[in-house]
Amino acid sequence: MKPTFLPVACLLVVVLLATPACSVAVVADPADNESTWPRRVLVTNDNGIDDIALVELARALAKVTETHVVAATTDRSGTSNLMSAPRTGEFRVERRDLGEGIEAYALDGYPADCVLFAVAGPMRDRPPDLVISGINGGPNLGDDWLGSGTIGAARTAAYIGIPAVAISGVENDDPEAVQAAVQWVVDLVRSEAVRALRAPQYLTVSLPRVIPTDVVGVEAVTRARGLMSGAASPVGEETAGKLQTWRLDLVSHPEAAPADSDVAAHRRRSIAVVPMRVDESDPELLARLRANPALLPEWTVPEPIAGTEPKCRSGLGAVIDDAEDESGREWGVLIEEVLVGGKADETGLLAGDVIVSLNGVGLAVARTSREDPDDRFVKLLNELGCGDTVALEYVRDGERRQISFRIPEAPKQ
Repeated sequence: MKPTFLPVACLLVVVLLATPACSVAVVADPADNESTWPRRVLVTNDNGIDDIALVELARALAKVTETHVVAATTDRSGTSNLMSAPRTGEFRVERRDLGEGIEAYALDGYPADCVLFAVAGPMRDRPPDLVISGINGGPNLGDDWLGSGTIGAARTAAYIGIPAVAISGVENDDPEAVQAAVQWVVDLVRSEAVRALRAPQYLTVSLPRVIPTDVVGVEAVTRARGLMSGAASPVGEETAGKLQTWRLDLVSHPEAAPADSDVAAHRRRSIAVVPMRVDESDPELLARLRANPALLPEWTVPEPIAGTEPKCRSGLGAVIDDAEDESGREWGVLIEEVLVGGKADETGLLAGDVIVSLNGVGLAVARTSREDPDDRFVKLLNELGCGDTVALEYVRDGERRQISFRIPEAPKQ
């Protein structure tokens, strides 16, 4: 099954340019046989590539299908589907030897980055049929799923068109539990239930944290919601700079979970399988808004206030963010998107360019600075007046370049 890529994949252009072409080893000729499914799998997690459960799962899968692993170099738990790719456009990638028949890479990004990198890089000519995220330690039940990096990787895969399964609930310090979980996951991956998945569908699976012989079964269940509450309270007094530490205490209420939910199934020592989908559009609300367009306010441009000077349009016409180097230092303003018809578009700036100075003023900031490069850039731009010249120095593909333009004169009232 060849995935259909949604517009988010456009963010990978810079990643592809920064990533050398990689050859993909084929495990066996039958991998391209439609009767053998999945033909290719991608394995990732949020605990990092050295996680024992991930390595054991990859080795077991390599015996039955073409297996690729891309996982973070360090623990990235609790990062949901956070991505560094749109911000930095590049990764540090290291090949790893996890065993025979496994093509493995360690990546200095997040679980979602690992999926995007694999599909856009090493596996771009032969995409996976399935992404398997895990096996993670703690079970991702109820409201916990939203922040899970394990589930975030599966959600990212489903979003770009690849069915996925996220597995949680096995601790590495119990070899018997790891072995039993690995064998069950291999069976799950090859089951008709998983083969029938079509993106944006994916599954989240939470294994009960008991000895293997105490697992009572497998249940398809709903997601328990609204079990979490919390309270935020200040810690200590405000400082002179009006900074203050606050503590947020979260509390879960599993006793409120419905009987047909993942939390309740987990209490019954069952493996909880929750069918999910990434598409968050609401067809019912869409139909209502289309049938009643007056529900949404019309766009109007405010009239200038009498007696005030008309303002000049000094905007760049681009979506920007801070650019960070490999050490975390913010060294300029990254252009994430160029808006059609704006000054950035007119002057030839492109997404991925990094502006390093405005009218000779550098935009890099120290790590201890409270001011970000993009805030400094906007402040400097807003201080300019009608007819002033804007001179920008920027970096593209490692080369410094310059452009300039004039802020238009104020419209006559």
